[in-house]
Amino acid sequence: MIHFRVGQKVVCVDGSAHWGGHGDEMLPIEGEIYTIRELVDCGDEGIGVRLVELVNEPRHYNIGFMEGCLIPERFRPLVQTGIGVFKAMLAPQPPVEVF
Repeated sequence: MIHFRVGQKVVCVDGSAHWGGHGDEMLPIEGEIYTIRELVDCGDEGIGVRLVELVNEPRHYNIGFMEGCLIPERFRPLVQTGIGVFKAMLAPQPPVEVF
């Protein structure tokens, strides 16, 4: 199970349009970075996510009148590495003693 939090940056790993929408909703693009705007209880469908960068008009879906949401499995957390990690890799290392 994937756990996200509001404000977290994520990367879309599945940008396909195979979902129960109306067909004209704004959908994420595979490989793009997004921000979690909201976590939504979708009843039997589980938890859905809404993104800051994609806002759709509320419409009638199988669970009621609402803005559509996406399944979390379409995303993975964005792992941000600061430049300090790479600078440390370039720094001279002390010799390793071998016995």
